[in-house]
Amino acid sequence: MTNKETLLELADRVEALDGPCREMDLEIARTVINPQIVNGSTAHERYTTSLDASMTLVPEGCDFLVNSRGNFARVWDEKESGSHGSWTGQAKKTTVAALTAAALRAIASQD
Repeated sequence: MTNKETLLELADRVEALDGPCREMDLEIARTVINPQIVNGSTAHERYTTSLDASMTLVPEGCDFLVNSRGNFARVWDEKESGSHGSWTGQAKKTTVAALTAAALRAIASQD
């Protein structure tokens, strides 16, 4: 599985979460930040819990919007046009998960 496929699969799984998930936070950190992060480590952010943490995943140069109604988020790149520069997330339970998913999709498009 390519890194892009892994990121897109993670985005789908984050959207389906029923709540915060430390295991998912660890998978995201390993995929995006450092593959050497070990189980039980607290050296990574809580991407499924913290809006501040999920915002750190938004690629540089991109803007984002979150809407708590419908747990929706959008990340976009002003330099790109159309669907090539816009990624969305709509999570089952939280706006944080929606933003994390949208950011993961944005990162995947850069690979």
